[in-house]
Amino acid sequence: MQKLFLIFFLSIFSHSAFSQSNATVSGVVRDENKKPLPAVSIGINGTQYATVSNEDGSYSLTVPANSEIQLVYNLLGKKPIVVTLNLNSGEEKIINKNMEPASTDIGVVNIIDKKDRNQQVMRIDYRKLDEIPNPSLNFEGILKTLGPVVSNNELSSEYSVRGGNYDENLVYVNDVEIYRPQLVRSGFQEGLTFIRF
Repeated sequence: MQKLFLIFFLSIFSHSAFSQSNATVSGVVRDENKKPLPAVSIGINGTQYATVSNEDGSYSLTVPANSEIQLVYNLLGKKPIVVTLNLNSGEEKIINKNMEPASTDIGVVNIIDKKDRNQQVMRIDYRKLDEIPNPSLNFEGILKTLGPVVSNNELSSEYSVRGGNYDENLVYVNDVEIYRPQLVRSGFQEGLTFIRF
């Protein structure tokens, strides 16, 4: 019976001693528009004392008393806040904070394009035609490998340039405009062109 009483007495004494060596910090964290901020990490720098704000931005944290501590508020996209405190045993302090958005100045960015954006004509060097993979052995197969040229069917010789229709493309050979580079209509003997190499 005496052992049981001694254990009970020691547990009450240690609990009261522990509660007297701590303090409590609580409050609400809001953004720059005074709206509550959930999921803000609030902790003591260099220790494991930490908590997270609730949906309404409120938080409560037990901190060591009678020693100087740095309370840090962190949230991604917001500037961190550091508060230095030295609370007495059993003290309850209310700290409300407004977090401002974090912005990073990256300075001036220069983007240099080696291509001439105003160029309207794309010339193909005929000496390099053998180096371009082309299983169909027709000229349209080579055109489809160029940047602005798109084809939605690999079995067709039709192509479009920068989102236009296949019959809206201008084709010049030796500075002569070719009115219909595809000799046949869509679906009949696709791949027959006037250009052979």
